[in-house]
Parts: sequence; structure tokens; C-alpha cells
Amino acid sequence: KKDSIWTMKTPHSCSWATCSILKIRGEASKLITHLIGNGSSTHLWLEPWHPRGVIWNSFTWATPLITMDCKFDKVSNIIHGEQWRPPDITLPCLSIFWQELHSITRLKNQQDRIIWRPSPSGNLTTKSAWNAIRTRQERVHWYNLIWFKGLVPRYSVIAWLALREALQTKDKLCEYGVTNDG
Repeated sequence: KKDSIWTMKTPHSCSWATCSILKIRGEASKLITHLIGNGSSTHLWLEPWHPRGVIWNSFTWATPLITMDCKFDKVSNIIHGEQWRPPDITLPCLSIFWQELHSITRLKNQQDRIIWRPSPSGNLTTKSAWNAIRTRQERVHWYNLIWFKGLVPRYSVIAWLALREALQTKDKLCEYGVTNDG
């Protein structure tokens, strides 16, 4: 609970869905843009708001030098008026981050916003996420035999697997050595 989706390690006992999401977060971070306004809703160290990505991930060896008290600081902590004022942490790797702050255009007098680039509206939808991460292939000639209005999803999935020769029938399980019953 006390971590960010961008920096947390994958727990050993997490669901398949959670593991799958955590595996693609690197790809996902490239598909979003953080627009910094007042900086009050964006984590300074734990979110990919900076052009170089999540600052925390770039120098995990130095995390003891950044106290756990400031791990959850907001970007607003380094904004004073209209100026960027980074903390006085004198690590060479951090100075690279601070030097690039001038290249970040801020939203004047607004809240921070996260833009999902694959969607025209900038909002994340299940459809836009699926289209962004999937591998597109040519439509097969038999698709309308399986995917049609009024389909029973269970039957369609089974038929789809059968046509792709991916059904785990007893013969297949024997072939893979999962069972010896033949």
C-alpha cells in the first residue's frame, strides 16, 4: 500500500491480472503524459512525470540518501511561484534531472493532468488500452463463424481455441507430458 504502481516490486502472491499489469507498466508509462500544473497530485519521486521517467527507479542505490520521509513528496514541493526549485540533494545523478526541469512546460493555474496518448480524448478506456498493447494481426476468414451478434461467449472461445489447435484436449495434454492417460 505504501508504494507506487511505477516503483513497486511484483508481490509473490498476487493475482494473474495484477502480475500482468505490473509486467507492462514500462510500456504503459510511454503511453501517458503527465502535464504538471500546481504539482499537488503528482508524486515527485514515484511517477513518470519527468522526461527521463520515474526518478526513484533511476538511482535505487541512492535511495537511503533520500529519506523515506520525502519518498511520497509531491512535485509541488519543488515549485515556488512559477519557478522550479529542486531540493538541495547533491548527487550527480540528480543534478541531471534538475537541469532538465526547464524543458517541462507547466499548466498555469491548473491541476496536474494525466493524458492517455492512444485515446483521442486523452482518457484511458479499456478499448484504447487493449488496442495500444495488443499485437494486431490480419483478420482470419473464419472470424464471422465465431464472433457474431448473439454469440455465447463460452462457445465462441472454445471454437476459437479449436480452430487455432490450442484446445488442451487429453491428446494435447499427453503430448506435452502433463498426463499419461492415453
